[in-house]
Amino acid sequence: MSDFFAAHLATVVYGVFALVTLLIIWAVVGAILGSRRRRSNIKEWAFRHGYQYFDGPMPATELAPMKAVTPDGKLIRADASNIAQGRVTLFDLTMTTRSQFGRRRANQDSTKTMSCAIFKLAEPLPRFQFSAVTAADSGMQSTMMGMVKSLAALVADTHDMIPIESRPGYLLRGEEAERIKPLFTDERVKFFDDKCGWSVEVDGTCLMVSCDPAMYEHGWERSTVVDEKNYDDFVRISQQVYDHFLHSSS
Repeated sequence: MSDFFAAHLATVVYGVFALVTLLIIWAVVGAILGSRRRRSNIKEWAFRHGYQYFDGPMPATELAPMKAVTPDGKLIRADASNIAQGRVTLFDLTMTTRSQFGRRRANQDSTKTMSCAIFKLAEPLPRFQFSAVTAADSGMQSTMMGMVKSLAALVADTHDMIPIESRPGYLLRGEEAERIKPLFTDERVKFFDDKCGWSVEVDGTCLMVSCDPAMYEHGWERSTVVDEKNYDDFVRISQQVYDHFLHSSS
């Protein structure tokens, strides 16, 4: 048997290499076709619900004039695509950040895409970033959240961490803690207990809601972006989040 493998080693290696290459090509083609299918379905959803649709990409700041999507030293690009504009503006936000590592300070870029909804507040609120990561206050999830907070504190530059004592699994950052804390009292923060995976960013009168479907679950397709068949729920819950903060700016 060993002699057989020795005699056919090159053939086996080439076969494995070809199989791996085929699987990679299959995954890439599948992702491209899936992206095209999703774009077509979102376009159909937009027209069916009276929204205007634009493929993009376009600078995200044209839809959301916020510091969080404005390119700077770390954020090198923020684009909006699959844009549906109606009573609320929906889009996929693709952000590319650059970090440096090693003695030679080599650049390393990372890109992530998420589904967002943009609303206009009646009056400005202090700028903050909020994420409902986990409602658990003990166990493995709570431990992991503590690690996330520690990491966020290390990389934070202009924003400060603001603790939410009743929900240690929620991440809140902002520059004006005394003005932000009343927005996240024990009573008000309960609103997010069934919305793990949802995030909110406010900058002046601009409020942006996003969701990580893999964290939210609730029967949604597990993906980095919201599947088009869950768009109705995405709009409904995003509207609820907006309404939750609306009276705070009135």
